[in-house]
Amino acid sequence: MASFNLLGNFFNRSLPKVSNYLSLTLTKDKVLATIWSFEGENIQILGFAHKTFANVENLVHQAAIVIDSSAEQAKTDVQDVVYGLSSNWFEDGKISKETASLLKKLSEDLELKAQAFVPLPAAINHFLKIEESITPHAVLIGIPGEFCEVCEIKNNKIADTKTFDSHPNLEKIKDLIKQLKTEESLPSRIIIYGISQDTQMAHEIQNATWQDLFTQEPRISFINDLELSKAVAYAQAADILGHDPVSSSLLSAPSIDLKNGESQKDQSKADNFGFIEGEDILQKEEVPEKPENLAAGKPEVYPSISSKQEDYAVEFEKSPQEEQASKKESLAEQFATVGWLPRFIEIIKEKSSLKKILVALILLIVLILVGASVLGRIVTKAEVIIEVNAKPQESAFNASVSTNGITDVSKQQLSGDEIDARSSGNQKAVTTGTKKVGNKTKGQVNVRNWTKDPKTFNSGTEILTGDGLKFTLDSDVNIASRSASPAVSQVDVTAEDVGTKYNLGANTNFNIVGFDSTFYDAVNESAFSGGDEKQISVVSQDDMDKLSKALLESLSSKAKDDLKSKVAGKKIADDAITIQVTKKQFDKNVDEEASLVNLDMEVTASTIAYDENTLKESLSQLAAKDAPENLESKPQNIEILTISAKGTKNGLSLFGKFRANLTPKFDEDQLKAKIAAKSQKEVRAIIKEIPEVLDVDIKLSPNTFLFSSLPKDKAKIKFTFEVAK
Repeated sequence: MASFNLLGNFFNRSLPKVSNYLSLTLTKDKVLATIWSFEGENIQILGFAHKTFANVENLVHQAAIVIDSSAEQAKTDVQDVVYGLSSNWFEDGKISKETASLLKKLSEDLELKAQAFVPLPAAINHFLKIEESITPHAVLIGIPGEFCEVCEIKNNKIADTKTFDSHPNLEKIKDLIKQLKTEESLPSRIIIYGISQDTQMAHEIQNATWQDLFTQEPRISFINDLELSKAVAYAQAADILGHDPVSSSLLSAPSIDLKNGESQKDQSKADNFGFIEGEDILQKEEVPEKPENLAAGKPEVYPSISSKQEDYAVEFEKSPQEEQASKKESLAEQFATVGWLPRFIEIIKEKSSLKKILVALILLIVLILVGASVLGRIVTKAEVIIEVNAKPQESAFNASVSTNGITDVSKQQLSGDEIDARSSGNQKAVTTGTKKVGNKTKGQVNVRNWTKDPKTFNSGTEILTGDGLKFTLDSDVNIASRSASPAVSQVDVTAEDVGTKYNLGANTNFNIVGFDSTFYDAVNESAFSGGDEKQISVVSQDDMDKLSKALLESLSSKAKDDLKSKVAGKKIADDAITIQVTKKQFDKNVDEEASLVNLDMEVTASTIAYDENTLKESLSQLAAKDAPENLESKPQNIEILTISAKGTKNGLSLFGKFRANLTPKFDEDQLKAKIAAKSQKEVRAIIKEIPEVLDVDIKLSPNTFLFSSLPKDKAKIKFTFEVAK
């Protein structure tokens, strides 16, 4: 942060000059422009216009239109601008880098001087405080296009903010409000902006039932686009004055048809907004001196634009209690602004005897500045970030990892740690196998012998029907030789298989397997019976295979995840993880009747973990062998493009390709000696003289406005090299 002439400004303080200002409000789909000027300590709205935009590409064009339109109404041009932003332009509570770049482009293309930004919920908070003369407590619902922001304002702050980056509906809005709820009840008041009061969404909100979120039905009111833009204007005015403007009607303020943006004569009451203290939108390497019209206690918010982007934190305006507490800040912090000087001069004019106090205070300020400067030179540490051009060099590599504890980066030999993880579980599956079961048909047959010799048939001899149904003899049977008719012997038979098809009727003829029916046959005098069958579900081998595969995949994945959680910052190769099944037990056997089968399994995953930074150090040395003399390879500039791993007897073999971004060689000790105790501007100039250096950034710790030079001690200077992308 640039310093300013404290004593010079003390004796040359002047009142703010009459000027015109621009407040430019950006929501998700609209850009609103208000041009205004001071009338005493009140403000006068001179012009207002608004336009929708489809995307950020045509935002600059639409912004130019609304600025020209409002300037035509105001009959004046403006340069000083403060941006009002809805929450979609922020990221994690800070203005995003994309938004900062967009605001820079807007300011440059439209020839504007960007001063600061103000979040819309904060501006509305100040508006309510000024208009109602109380600290507001309400729920704000902003619906700027395809976006929704909901927040609670209480204790003069934005207590919480929830957003939804899509077309909102009533259910989603209620869900966002529900997320705001804490142990304290929500205020019975809702304020809506970003949509017109006559829209369908507005009607749904007004007609909704809110008892489930609020202890009593909330009062609902709307803020239109003109009032929203005025909010930012009042915030801008509050910063310039150093306090909130007085709430009063605006003189000759144009009224706007919010549907088409045409100017009319406005008879409505003006809306005064307070300003939220905030960081600069875009900061230069050296910030200009503080404007003469910056009042007591307000932050420096009028820098010019540069390409340098800093953090964009927003600090909400302090409540009276916080303002009282802030008076106890350090003297160095209190004397950093000059807003208290005019009042002090008035006191001196009233009592000349107080000039002695003035001299004492000046001496005290000088002592504080000198002491802080000396202290800064002693304790300050500096990190100098140098962005350089790099020459890429790609090569293949083959490194080994072993568990013997030996590391030799020059030979691409790394030390690794063997780790393992176990995972167990069980899983069920529905059986798909089927089996036929039942009873076999039984009966009796007469075996006939048509020959002149006796015949014996042993038990198990098979007989067949003409249809191929097979039966077996239950016992041996002896048959005498024929006489006038064939000899006959009766024997019991059993069907080959189960089923009702074996229940044959009487007088069925049978052939005896292996014998000519001319000599031997059989016939049943009585019908066969007792045969039946049914299908049952059984465990098939396919059921077991599929269940085993599915459970193995699930447990392996879990074991691998557990394995990765144990590496403690080290690297493991997925293709080098081995899985071993240490337990596998089914609760059923193959062909066993069952509708479900269960499997218990345990697996162990094991591998070798290695340090990727050590690998990069090794690859850096490998690349250095082929690097030109004026270039060097650093581990932080090594990119591993591809890598594969293969298990070996003693560890792993790593192979793949890498890219070394070769950077210019620096004599760091010599460079540190050259820049020690120099100002940041001098340091940048010195380092940028080195070939291949593109940019230089400096971070001081602690970073104070009283001391911005690098430490004198070289040991407190650290270089960090970054490769330009």
